[in-house]
Amino acid sequence: MPPHLLRGAMAAFAEPNLQHVLRLARDVAVRRETAARAYVQYHPERIAIVVAGNGRVQRCYRSLSFPAIVCAVGSPVPVHSLYHSSPHLPNIAGDMQGSELGLTAVYGLREC
Repeated sequence: MPPHLLRGAMAAFAEPNLQHVLRLARDVAVRRETAARAYVQYHPERIAIVVAGNGRVQRCYRSLSFPAIVCAVGSPVPVHSLYHSSPHLPNIAGDMQGSELGLTAVYGLREC
């Protein structure tokens, strides 16, 4: 994704939100996962996006300043995750979860 397209699009995204990823994908005409990778790379907040489907972690994207994610690709989504507290609708952006450390972990872009 060309950085000059991202700079303009990302300027409107102050707070992390999965809806921004969907909007970015639509506005720049790229796949949602491409937009998700760019979003975590260029957003000023420390964020991560975890793509989950069928109860398993499929992919993880995180900013360089985000701590390591302990659930590996292919492992079950942790039981206490927000993933398990909402309906699993195909192709729907999931929930965000903040922490007292100023980090945001996102389980989203579900593929069912």
